[in-house]
Amino acid sequence: MAAGEWARWYLSALEKKPYVTKGLTSGVMKGLSDITGQLLVDKKINSYQTILSKFIFEFFIGTPIWHNFYKYVNYFSMYCIKESKFLRTLLSTFIDQTTMTPLFYIIWYYCIGILESQSLKDIKQQVSDELIPTIISAWKVWPFYTFFQMYFLPEQLWIPVGNIVSYTFGLYLKLRDSYYKQNKDSLVVATQKIYGSCTCGSVTYQNMENKTLHDIWGMFICHCSQCPQNSKTWFDKDINSSGTPWVAIPRSSYKSPNKSLVIKNLSNFAERGICQKCGDSVYIRYMCEKHTDWVHMKTLTPKLKLDPPLLHLGNGIRKTIKCQHIHCKSTCLEKDFKGIPIYDNEGFWEPDPCREKGQAEPNVCSNCWQLIDDGNCKCG
Repeated sequence: MAAGEWARWYLSALEKKPYVTKGLTSGVMKGLSDITGQLLVDKKINSYQTILSKFIFEFFIGTPIWHNFYKYVNYFSMYCIKESKFLRTLLSTFIDQTTMTPLFYIIWYYCIGILESQSLKDIKQQVSDELIPTIISAWKVWPFYTFFQMYFLPEQLWIPVGNIVSYTFGLYLKLRDSYYKQNKDSLVVATQKIYGSCTCGSVTYQNMENKTLHDIWGMFICHCSQCPQNSKTWFDKDINSSGTPWVAIPRSSYKSPNKSLVIKNLSNFAERGICQKCGDSVYIRYMCEKHTDWVHMKTLTPKLKLDPPLLHLGNGIRKTIKCQHIHCKSTCLEKDFKGIPIYDNEGFWEPDPCREKGQAEPNVCSNCWQLIDDGNCKCG
């Protein structure tokens, strides 16, 4: 189809089916802006849901809103100013930017948030944080184009031609949204305190120095015989072995009002905290580590999900950590299917990993796992 024929077909479609034609055009352009944003930020398409949500919003909500608003604001301006097209266009642009633009972006954030499965709490927070900056940014672009389209273009072309500008501004909104959520995640990780409990809640813990999730060092999945079988919640079919996922956190305080916490010394270099009511293994504390505890992953709040090297902390929050299988003698593989390294010993263990920055690594005996400088090592 030649360009002229395509243009005539498109103009005819605008006359016969304005909602469908404008909706499809706007939906496709908004979807393309989302795709472009993902490729710029992530170098790949990570979410088809966000693309579909932009298309659905434009087709069913955005286009009908603007189609009818422009029609009635045009009638109103012509009623108020009959002689001067310039003044009439100025009035229409002023009404558009001061009434419809703020209202539209409120509708935008709530509808897109719902379509992208965000919680109402998160949507309200984003509206509170981002609505005013978005409106101010829109006022830097849209008043000029709105005046241009109303003054120079026929009404049926306002929305379709506006999609060229809308694509660019939609890309800006996508990049702004990605930046907002990334910084929000970092802020939550930096402020969320470290705390947790066993399944029944009889044993609770919290970091004594108000350390945050940002201070989690890493984790090991232990396959040794001393870890109770009911604590081995991590199973890997490739290595045919269950392991206990222990997370390294800064030294914490443990409480049990009903005295359910039992401390067991299964070795001469570590103690284990176990809830005798529900049987959960809560923590391991090595004698040579004065600033670090190892807590069972399932006891931490919020609940954690491992996708090496990322630790998902809930609500889209994630942190890059070190992770390894240790004391795993059931396989000759070097890595599991998630890419986690496998060792038949303690692996790349770093003594007291949650110590303060700049503090020297403790001198630990590799035979008895006691501190040499404190005189606890008796190996000679």
